[in-house]
Amino acid sequence: VCQLFFIDAFLDGEFLTYGLEVVSFVTRDDDYENRLDPMVRVFPRVAKCHFHKFGSSGNVETHDAVCVLPLNIVNEKIYVFLWFWFVVLAALTAAVVAQRMLLACSRTLRSRALHYRFHLVPERDLREFLDHGSLGDWFLLYMMGQNVEAQTFSQVIAEAADHLREEPSHRKQSPEVPENNPQKTRYGLVSTQDV
Repeated sequence: VCQLFFIDAFLDGEFLTYGLEVVSFVTRDDDYENRLDPMVRVFPRVAKCHFHKFGSSGNVETHDAVCVLPLNIVNEKIYVFLWFWFVVLAALTAAVVAQRMLLACSRTLRSRALHYRFHLVPERDLREFLDHGSLGDWFLLYMMGQNVEAQTFSQVIAEAADHLREEPSHRKQSPEVPENNPQKTRYGLVSTQDV
């Protein structure tokens, strides 16, 4: 998106509306000779040139001439293509940002996105995992699902969901830490600051 503004600054503020003006110019049925072509305005095909060359006396002489710039005919077409390309990219970027924001805000949409993407995993297991996890957990799960085989991913989710379904009272106590130790945390682990 920033590239649009860089090119607009490079073309002296003519790029942001360049594609719309070209489409309007091409599709209009007015008198062709009285219209100003926006492509010619931005990329002139003819310009005044100053040539400095040595004259017969050996002094430098300045000649004014009209120069034809045929490369600008190519440039105007390239920049029309670039304008449409950047508009498409900006629209797709906006759609992806909107989708990510919706997924970040809605736990239900995150669950549906995972179930749609990874249909082998039971939705009940996905919901169990998402109910106990955060947005970061969902993102990690989503990335893992894209990089692991579907069967392996389904097994991992099933085991994680079974583990999360267990009540805290049914969790196994850590064998290293006695039951009455004050260093023991809620999940049966010793905090690192006390070790």
